Amino acid sequence: MSMNYIEGKEFLKNIYDKVNYSIFVVDVLSEGAYRFKSINPLHETLSDITSQEVYGKTPEQILSPAAAKSIMQHYDDCVRAGHSIQYEVSLTFKGENSFWETELNPVCQKDGTIFRIIGTSINITERKQIEEERAKLAVQLQQSQNMEIIGRLAGGIAHNFNNMLTVILGQAEMAMEESDPATPTYTDFDVIRQAATRSATLTQQLLAFAQKQTITPQIIELNTAVAQMLPMLRHLIGEHITLIWIPGCKNCHLNIDPSQIEQILVNLCINARDAITGNGRITIESKSFSVPEVIHDADGLPAGYVSLSVHDNGCGIEQDDLQHIFEPFFTTKKSRNGTGLGLSSVYGIVKQNNGTIDCLSETEKETTITIRLPLYRVQSKTEQEAPPEESIKKGHQTILLVEDEPTILKMCKLILERCGYTVLAFERAVDALEIEEGFHGTIDLLVTDVMMPEMNGSELAKKLLSAHPDLKILFISGYTTDVIDQSIELDHQLNFLQKPFNHKALTTIVSTILNAEVA
Repeated sequence: MSMNYIEGKEFLKNIYDKVNYSIFVVDVLSEGAYRFKSINPLHETLSDITSQEVYGKTPEQILSPAAAKSIMQHYDDCVRAGHSIQYEVSLTFKGENSFWETELNPVCQKDGTIFRIIGTSINITERKQIEEERAKLAVQLQQSQNMEIIGRLAGGIAHNFNNMLTVILGQAEMAMEESDPATPTYTDFDVIRQAATRSATLTQQLLAFAQKQTITPQIIELNTAVAQMLPMLRHLIGEHITLIWIPGCKNCHLNIDPSQIEQILVNLCINARDAITGNGRITIESKSFSVPEVIHDADGLPAGYVSLSVHDNGCGIEQDDLQHIFEPFFTTKKSRNGTGLGLSSVYGIVKQNNGTIDCLSETEKETTITIRLPLYRVQSKTEQEAPPEESIKKGHQTILLVEDEPTILKMCKLILERCGYTVLAFERAVDALEIEEGFHGTIDLLVTDVMMPEMNGSELAKKLLSAHPDLKILFISGYTTDVIDQSIELDHQLNFLQKPFNHKALTTIVSTILNAEVA
């Protein structure tokens, strides 16, 4: 025997023994009948069985019936194909599940008969985990994009609806002022006003989902805010349900509009109540936790996060529904028992405040919805006192009013003129600019819609401010303040009135702006 042959055989043995592949050799007795010849050391380590132990054994003798049937099916496929085949298989070695990519290579005799199969397997568990994670991220991205599209649609609907509600509210209230409260006509107009007000609440929920509603953040203590709401929440959910409050954190301060905390808890508790049949239990719990990378020492900066969870022992949510529960108009409640805006508005509020929200639930089991919001550290207690309500002064100033919706323009002009103001009203910003340039008197206040064709309210305000730095400005919109150029500063704050508004809201903010003392 030549030295080259011995060296070659030794070389192949080293490969067989040390390669990072599981290698196995199977003799083909006939189609459907196979016998193991050998396995390499790596395969021995993984399967906890030696090559001597498998030698001469059939798959049925060393594998479970299901595993043997599956493997023999692949061997049959290789023999029938007459060439290499590949497949993936999930195997459990020493109690741990793993994924393997296997290639079967047929070995033929001179007459073409396949008498042996050489198989190689490589562990692809890590690759599979990465692929699964990418697939999950792709689904999350698609869901996020879908939510963004729906959010834009919801914001657009709310914008147009708010314009109509502004007219309905304003006209109803003006008609009520001219009617005798003792007459049926007054009552009819009041019903219209109430319906419009309830409709305005729905648009606010749409804007909350779309993260577009106007908010006034304040530093509040979470546990105090929740505790103050408990009597109202207990009345809301009914006596048959026990409400449990577990304040798991102390001095948890948030920078959030207080009404948003109310919206969150009311919507979550209503959903929890509706999931319970008969007697039940709803638990509200707060917790705080630090996240090292977001901890700061300065006042008003994030010092971690606070979680607020609402847990119920109701009917649970089906897994197929979980990915849709935050979509507007999606509801698992029976027909006409829900609008499908509760959880979507909570979702919008949480995202608007840089938080996260998740839901854990199973059918016929309990449900827990948890929100997490940035926690703010305050070093001194600051009391938030509401300014005393001032009486509305009779107006005498000149107001430049710009609104592209004719019915709103006419209504606002009438309301302001009734209060004594001189009103220059225009549907187009360019027309307002032309009149302003030739106007010989003093314009004290610009009241302008934000979203307008040709030139929006922000652009109009910038042009007027460049010539009249002391001009006071009030933006009105049925959409959001985020389209207003934030470079515009009006007395160090942004004057904004969200549609729909009633005539008192308009006259009050106009009076406040015009009669504000300059510091």
